[in-house]
Amino acid sequence: MEREFLDFLTAFAGSLKAGYSAERAIREGAGQMEILYGREALISTEMRRLCTQMEMNRGPEELLTEFAVRSELEDADMFAEVFRTIARSGGDMISIAGRTAEMIGEKLRTQEDIRTAVRGRQFEQTIMNLMPLAILAYMRAASPALLAGVYGNFPGILLMTAALGLYAMAFALGRRMSRIEV
Repeated sequence: MEREFLDFLTAFAGSLKAGYSAERAIREGAGQMEILYGREALISTEMRRLCTQMEMNRGPEELLTEFAVRSELEDADMFAEVFRTIARSGGDMISIAGRTAEMIGEKLRTQEDIRTAVRGRQFEQTIMNLMPLAILAYMRAASPALLAGVYGNFPGILLMTAALGLYAMAFALGRRMSRIEV
């Protein structure tokens, strides 16, 4: 929903730059959401709801705040607050809407970069977790006598059990470290 809201803000800012009033720009943005995402998309439904309420003479400040609450988007809440402040005290809605869209876009790109980096590290972790098992399987297939010396006596069994415990701890630590919420 964040990406869709960014697209709405971009359409809204473009309509403001074209000279439309805020209410008309919201309607234009709603129309763009239907074109981009279809009539049944959540953002299209929410924007239609907003337009219907504006036709009943409700202010866009109040409606954007309600949308922010329903959508639970931090960016929508921030934009609604800024929109309300500008509507009350006056201000350059065109540049603020454009700047808000840029900020949200940058935030989404940064989040995607972080997700990509984390996924790369998780993939590396998976490979590193599987390598000891692959090496052991290869050694068992290629030279069973080599491993017989390690697993064939009590000190070897004790040593390999300790190694298995360290491997399990490293596996759990690696999983915990790569579990990052963005």
